[in-house]
Amino acid sequence: MSNLQIVHRNYEHEETWLREWCDYDGDFDISLRAGAEMQLLSVSLIEVLDALREGDIIYAEREEHGSEFMLVGETYDGEELSLGGKLNSTLGVVEILKISKAR
Repeated sequence: MSNLQIVHRNYEHEETWLREWCDYDGDFDISLRAGAEMQLLSVSLIEVLDALREGDIIYAEREEHGSEFMLVGETYDGEELSLGGKLNSTLGVVEILKISKAR
């Protein structure tokens, strides 16, 4: 079993919540820092949503009302993005705090 499979199983709950959230148009917040990173990297909101829908959570720390996460996912044109953020299950909000191009 590869490490990616083990990681994927550990964060299956977060990935399921995130994909369901994307399908039902939950609230979406982007921090000022992540917005500046998007502009600098020429990354669109559509590309961020693609990465959220298709990505794998590689790290998550569970909290009382959700989780902080780090995700790597592909955009519609095959570019990999790394996203850091928070899932707030109480408020139904996903907050993107950091965006970078995965290498």
